[in-house]
Amino acid sequence: MRILKAVFVFTLLIAFFPMLRAQKLMQVITVSLPKHEANEPSIAINPTNKLNIIVATNTNHIYWSKNGGKKFKHYIAKSSLGVYGDPVLIFDEKGTAYYAHLAKAKNKTWPAFFDQMVVQKSTNKGKSFDDGIGIGKNGKMQDKAWLSIHNNQLQVSWTEFDKYGSAAQTDSSRILFSAIQNNVASQPVQVNDINGNCIDSDSTMEGATTCVGNQGEIYMAWAGNEKIYFDQSFDNGKTWGTDQIIAQTPKGWDLTLPDFYRTNGMPFLAIDKNQTLFCCAAFEENNFNRVFVFESNNKGQSWQKNNFPLLDSNTHYMMPHAYMDETTGNYYVLYYGVKNGWINVYLSYKLQHATEFKTIRINEKPSQVPRKEIFFGDYINVCAIGNTIAMVWTEATKYTTVVKFRKMELE
Repeated sequence: MRILKAVFVFTLLIAFFPMLRAQKLMQVITVSLPKHEANEPSIAINPTNKLNIIVATNTNHIYWSKNGGKKFKHYIAKSSLGVYGDPVLIFDEKGTAYYAHLAKAKNKTWPAFFDQMVVQKSTNKGKSFDDGIGIGKNGKMQDKAWLSIHNNQLQVSWTEFDKYGSAAQTDSSRILFSAIQNNVASQPVQVNDINGNCIDSDSTMEGATTCVGNQGEIYMAWAGNEKIYFDQSFDNGKTWGTDQIIAQTPKGWDLTLPDFYRTNGMPFLAIDKNQTLFCCAAFEENNFNRVFVFESNNKGQSWQKNNFPLLDSNTHYMMPHAYMDETTGNYYVLYYGVKNGWINVYLSYKLQHATEFKTIRINEKPSQVPRKEIFFGDYINVCAIGNTIAMVWTEATKYTTVVKFRKMELE
């Protein structure tokens, strides 16, 4: 019997050993200082030098590394157009970095000073950014941008509010798009067919993200009216089609959890080498917030829910960010799990030819949920190039928030 038990244990170890060696995690690093009150982080890896990593956080902090994230140097981002949160980072294939964020117009008060989207460029690996260009300035509020890039064309999608926070039926929100080439932005165009309200909740049009097909077609997804919408453009974003619905989202993208100022489940769109579209979002199901991934093999004409793992049916999962590594076709989803007043961070990933997701916990130990008076941010972020995966998220301290970083190498 002992021999049989020994053989059984040895067999299990052999079966489990490849899983143990499947990934190598470096230690968690606290990127920000408590005095920064940093949250809502974005991260980008330089494709020409994977040791060069940039992190941006609310409201105006940049952290850059030249040694693969072992150490980060910090500086305050500046622009004559103002810098105020909702950061998004992306590198192009030549190693030029782009940084999109909210404006902070002089002589205006919140939220009127969010009068345009700002995109800045860095040609020195993120050590500094130029003054940037403004997009969409028309007297209305411009909010929550996202970036994608294709053939040296930078693509910007965001939300425009007639009057932020207004419940008036005459005020609405809409999704806009602009393309930037040679530092010149195209005139913004409206993408959505049905406008949302301006309350900044479930019936507001928000969270627009884009990806690009192999023939240059631009795909976009966003949330509003308890739905995830989808549209596409075949002329570099000059015109768009008829909005399609990826999924119904009961109770919408504005998720509710005790002890959080707010949380969300806005969609992130991606495309793989085989031109399969992936849309990741979170919404409520059976009284718990869940993360879902939908796939389309026919350019968005129809969508199916895939086998994204549910780790614990009694845990809330929220605020996912999804990333498709174009160099490998590997797909990554980073998200929070909340249970009994504690938060964990999980990475679920599917390799290009795999049929199932693998899931690992990223934080070294659980952190406590923030109080409602502490702003926790609306996003977390994952980026991957080859075997290198870099992740950033927010953790609450007693009085503020800090941003954590961890890198993983697939072996």
